[in-house]
Parts: sequence; C-alpha cells; structure tokens
Amino acid sequence: MTREQERDLINRAQAGSVAAYEQIVAHYQDRLLRFLMMRGLQQADAEDAAQSALVSAWENLSGYRSKWQFSTWLYTIARRCAIQRKPLQTNNDELDADTGLDTCLEQQLRDNVWSVAHRQLEPSAFQALWLHYGEGFSGAEVARIMDRTTVWVRVTLHRARSRLRAVFANDNPVVEQHEHSIS
Repeated sequence: MTREQERDLINRAQAGSVAAYEQIVAHYQDRLLRFLMMRGLQQADAEDAAQSALVSAWENLSGYRSKWQFSTWLYTIARRCAIQRKPLQTNNDELDADTGLDTCLEQQLRDNVWSVAHRQLEPSAFQALWLHYGEGFSGAEVARIMDRTTVWVRVTLHRARSRLRAVFANDNPVVEQHEHSIS
C-alpha cells in the first residue's frame, strides 16, 4: 500500500468508513502480531494485544494526526497494549514443509539471530532493534513508538549491535557470517 493509498483509507475511516478501516487492519494485522510476538508474547497474548490495539486505534482514530506516520501511531498503541501482558518466551512456529532448503535455513538463521538477541539484550534494546531492523522504522519513529529520544535510540541500537557482535564472535562463527541480516 502506498502512502497516498493509506492516507486515503485513513481519511475515509476517520469519516466513518468501516470498510476503509478493515483494509487498514488487513495491511497491519500480521505485522503487529509479529512485532508483539518478537516482544516475547505468546501467540494468544499477541493476538489479544494486536486486537486491542486495532480496536483502540479505531476508537481513537479521530485523534490521529497526519503529521505522524500512521504505522508509528499504531505501533505505539500496540506497545502500550502489550505492556499490560506478561512477556513470555518467543514462540517460533515450524516452517512450512514446502519451503526450499535454502529458504528454510535462511529463515532459521534469522530466527536464531532474533532469538539470541531476545535472550542477550535488555527488553527495551531488543524492542528498539526489532522496530528498526525487523519492521523498518526510522530512528525517529522508534523513538516516538517507545516514548524515548532519538539519541537514546541511536545509542541503544549501537550498543545492541556491539553486544550482538561480541556474542556472535564468541559463540558461533557460523552466525557471525550472517550478522549482516541485523546490522
């Protein structure tokens, strides 16, 4: 979805179009669920938090201001909904059996890297890392979602990358070769 298409859907949803909001939900639902699960929520808790965030966003859509990206606003709501739930171990689903071996190995390596990051980093550092590299948010957007400064985000990302470099260099030379998937 382009920014213009998204803006049009948001305007229509703010005017009361349920159909437009359903298209927005369809676009963001899986991303929100993945974000919440990477925060450590189990599947059911992540689904509940994502649903709560989407309902809350609908109820407060009139308060959304277009000077901010909609995704930043929505992820901020999702983060707040997730805070109300107890983070648990990540739940990595098995990969589809039809996936090719190379794709399967690459996916497993990415999952392993994120799993190591989840175990090795403070929760806030992991969340910043995931929002920036996993979801593609800019540093300013991460700062807004996490209610932090952009300087905090830059420093936290730098420290997280340094910590992971050290972990991968000491623990697993195979993972070190693929470190670029997170940096």
